[in-house]
Amino acid sequence: MYFHRSRLQRSTATQLFYDVDTVGGQSGAPVWVSDGQGVVTAVGIHAYGASGMLDPVLGIEVNAGRRFTSELLVTIAGWLGENQ
Repeated sequence: MYFHRSRLQRSTATQLFYDVDTVGGQSGAPVWVSDGQGVVTAVGIHAYGASGMLDPVLGIEVNAGRRFTSELLVTIAGWLGENQ
């Protein structure tokens, strides 16, 4: 397993933008933050590679993921409930 780390470049209410290296097949991987003490918390789901994704605010190509929101967590919980 591989990982790359960097600071978030920008965030919105529903998206996280970062310049972390990713490759095809990593969609669905967690986007997480560390508290510096070894505790990590998932804050989103990687969904979009930088290929052609120019962030209009930053003016650079970035990767992006869906930020966890209460609505998204309800949707995920519903999907999990359907599989039981």
